[in-house]
Amino acid sequence: MMKINLIFILILITTSLKSQVPSTPFVVRRPELRVTSMTLSVSGSQIAYDFRIADGGSTTVECGFIYSYNTIYPNGDNDPNDQTFTITTPADHNGVITGTTNISFLIAAYYFIPYVRNKHNTVYGTRVVLAPNWPTVTINSKLWVQANLGASQVATSATDASSYGFLYQWGRGSDGHQVRTSPTTTDYSNGPSPGNGSFILSSAQDGNWMNQNASTTSWAGTTAINNPCPSGWRIPTRAEWTWFMTNLRVSNNSKGFNASTAYSNDFNIKIPSGGQRHRLNGALTNDNNHGYWLNNTSDGGVRIIYFIGSGDNNNWGEGGDAGAYGAGVRCIQN
Repeated sequence: MMKINLIFILILITTSLKSQVPSTPFVVRRPELRVTSMTLSVSGSQIAYDFRIADGGSTTVECGFIYSYNTIYPNGDNDPNDQTFTITTPADHNGVITGTTNISFLIAAYYFIPYVRNKHNTVYGTRVVLAPNWPTVTINSKLWVQANLGASQVATSATDASSYGFLYQWGRGSDGHQVRTSPTTTDYSNGPSPGNGSFILSSAQDGNWMNQNASTTSWAGTTAINNPCPSGWRIPTRAEWTWFMTNLRVSNNSKGFNASTAYSNDFNIKIPSGGQRHRLNGALTNDNNHGYWLNNTSDGGVRIIYFIGSGDNNNWGEGGDAGAYGAGVRCIQN
């Protein structure tokens, strides 16, 4: 009798347990993050952001953007110059997240990728190019940038190191090599875009950083393959630089170039003594030398405008130079 009771109790327990099991497996569904738009724009010297989140997704826990002055980001290169602006627990007003940044930008074209994230996934937006810190001056009816690319400010003196900026090898893009402390390499490039951020040393007779078929149009105009300026801007031509230098007036009202006062000349273009970077060893040289690349010339050569020394006796000129040297860059609006 006891054996029968035990069997009955076991049947009841089994039946009760089975009744607790759902007839179909339980599936955890993750709320999909749906983003209508992600917009970044320049607001003075800041970046304004506007993110629109569609209904139906879970709460946004983070948004922001990744940014860099190097074009090769983002491709997983872990470039130390890449940075992220993050907004944690953003204020979501009916799916709209807006605001402005508080970041100190260099004077350069920046590349931005916006993103929005919830607890389950991240959505990235389209890369945009903006120039948030972009002081300008009008010269001969043309709009110039008032500082060197890569400077943190407009020059306050001829020897203001914060205004020196980047040193580009002729025809290269903003791939990281332009940073004054970038590493060096002896490996020549086989094309106008090396795909690395190293300053390419050159002992070749022509002094070029390209191994063969050296490009003469990499900087020719706003649509040039390696134009380091933002959209609508480009590197000046020979005629544009020459007009500026032949019409420059210094403190004693004589025509010419005075290296010690060029940062406060009549045209207010603010030229500091940024020096150059040597093609043989990558060393910084010529502290009192102002060298600025031209975009190209009629014969397709690599040309540079030099401003040398002090005094009021026309210490400037144009010369052919090896493209592997590092020199300053200014931008002019097309």
